[in-house]
Amino acid sequence: MTSLQILFAILPILLTLFGMFISWRKWYNDQLRRDEVLKWADECIECLQTLALISKIKDPPLSSEMINNTRLKIIFDSSVLVERGRIFFKNDISTSYGVEKLPARRGIRPLILDQLIIAHQVARYWPHASDEEVNRRSIIAEDCLKDFVSLAQKEVGRDRAASRDALRGGDRINLDELMNGIDDARLQHWMRSHPDARAGRP
Repeated sequence: MTSLQILFAILPILLTLFGMFISWRKWYNDQLRRDEVLKWADECIECLQTLALISKIKDPPLSSEMINNTRLKIIFDSSVLVERGRIFFKNDISTSYGVEKLPARRGIRPLILDQLIIAHQVARYWPHASDEEVNRRSIIAEDCLKDFVSLAQKEVGRDRAASRDALRGGDRINLDELMNGIDDARLQHWMRSHPDARAGRP
């Protein structure tokens, strides 16, 4: 066989091997991203779950000092986790909102990051809340945790392709509007379901 014939004979094999390499490389990169997002999501869940717990525990099990120190940690952790999350979840820039801002902050923030922003605000404004506001914010903290876990599960909890739901543009956050959206019936039901809920400030 001539050199040209040998080349034509092995060319399909080389192309197959090259295609397999490209496929493996894509799988490796996808897996690497999935693992990184999963690690980030784990830390977010710890932050959100901690907020949900200290929001409804009265002072006897936890001292006011411990609650306040935990709250301060949540303020810092949630802010850092939002910034880390921007690496994985970019803003929706299909709108003209925020065009004057730096690239990472242009457009509408993803819904999955909104949950951390809400948690940050709940922890930050906690000391200035009335007893009723503390209870309403406790409900909001629980909702943030549930919403985040649902979105994170769609992103990294399965072997399918990542869901676009987690990337959907979130709403602009207004804690007062969220609190006003909790009607008295839901508030009373929550208080009956959490008889040990802390009714007061740390």
